[in-house]
Amino acid sequence: MLTSLLFSAAVALSPAELFKTLNQLKELNDKNPAQAVALFHQAQEKLPTEPSKGLLQVYLAGLESGVRAHDYDAVSDIVAQLSRDSWQAYLQGEHIHVIGSVAIYHRRMHDYEYAEQLNKCALNYVADEKQYARIANNLAVVYRFTGQHKKATGILKEAMMLSDDREIIANIKNNLGNLYFDGNSYRNAQLMYIRAFLFHSETEQFGHAAGTGLNLLNTQIHLRDWGGFLRFKASVAVQVNASGQAVFSDFYQWQLAVFDTVVEKRQLQATTQEKLIASMPTLIGSELTPSVDLYVQLLNNTPISEAWRKAKAKHQPVQFNKPEGGRIVIKRWCNRGVSSATQSWG
Repeated sequence: MLTSLLFSAAVALSPAELFKTLNQLKELNDKNPAQAVALFHQAQEKLPTEPSKGLLQVYLAGLESGVRAHDYDAVSDIVAQLSRDSWQAYLQGEHIHVIGSVAIYHRRMHDYEYAEQLNKCALNYVADEKQYARIANNLAVVYRFTGQHKKATGILKEAMMLSDDREIIANIKNNLGNLYFDGNSYRNAQLMYIRAFLFHSETEQFGHAAGTGLNLLNTQIHLRDWGGFLRFKASVAVQVNASGQAVFSDFYQWQLAVFDTVVEKRQLQATTQEKLIASMPTLIGSELTPSVDLYVQLLNNTPISEAWRKAKAKHQPVQFNKPEGGRIVIKRWCNRGVSSATQSWG
């Protein structure tokens, strides 16, 4: 797929080629962010120099790729480009997209303090309830990861009261479900996940549906609600397969193995055991680790227990692509003091 955009002549992409690049970036962003950002870098030198609405969409899709793939160069390059004077007339209404994306990038780098600052800056550019809800969701995740559950719940409930958009409400309910889950309020979490899952499934938002569906099954395992698990497992499998995301498939196979072993009383097959062990590097150190701890306990399988113990013992935190420049400061729109440890644009 990537080779289709290589051209021998050193000329800018034509409008048709630009449109093709945009569509490929959008397709890959959900399924393979690493390939998406590689595609963006490949096309980067061929992008037109003159700003346009179509080119802006390519940069915004590339920004999403960079955030999802933890690619500092892509994110910082795009922020630098869009901070130029020539782009300001085209960015009306899109500031929140850029600032919010950079906030997510830093949140995923575990720089929660700076992610919170950026999200609060983004609130200054909110133009409608959908934009407010997007930033409220992002802020709630930051608050969740920093133990500020009361703040997180408050801003999500406020956003839900202000909105009548079903997609917004579904996203908020998933995040509320996460907060209830963290507080061991599994019944409330289950209710939130069911409502979010049904909406995302109905609208064929496969990635969101798979994520909320897996959250739902995970909650039902914690509750030992095997009837609920049986009711939803097939429909969640459909969404997981449609999403094309390997981590979703890995986590689902753990959930299915638990159900088959604990409820169906089936012996764990050697091939399944091998698949579970092979998935451990993907799941270790993620938000899913505590749930896998429970799954290992429920499976009560010596080889899996030993492999999981060894995987946790040797796990090293992921080192993202983060050079010494550190923070990407959007000084043009979020005019804060910039320390010597940050990279400033605009």
